[in-house]
Amino acid sequence: MPETKPEVSPSVKQDSQLSRIAFKAPVFWENDPELCFFQVESQFVIASISNDYTKFHAVDAGLNSNVLSCVRDILKNPPLENAYIALKNRVLNSSHTLNSIERFLDSKRERM
Repeated sequence: MPETKPEVSPSVKQDSQLSRIAFKAPVFWENDPELCFFQVESQFVIASISNDYTKFHAVDAGLNSNVLSCVRDILKNPPLENAYIALKNRVLNSSHTLNSIERFLDSKRERM
């Protein structure tokens, strides 16, 4: 006797399809990455995204080339656990470092 699959109601199919497309990573804000992560994490809640792997790749999709170059090693070889947190921490730390360097260089330029 052939195995039959339980029928899924159209509303359940629609909901699962919507959850797959409900999240689109915002453009990354280099000038305020911490605020950007607040927005991203709010969107994760709204879209019911709790999977670490999904969060990791959603953030990756929204990063620009400047930031991607700072996190290349994590993207190429993500940690097996807490990959999203590792990526977020690196982005925030890299951003603070880059901003500090820019402020330092600006102060040197002003003195010249």
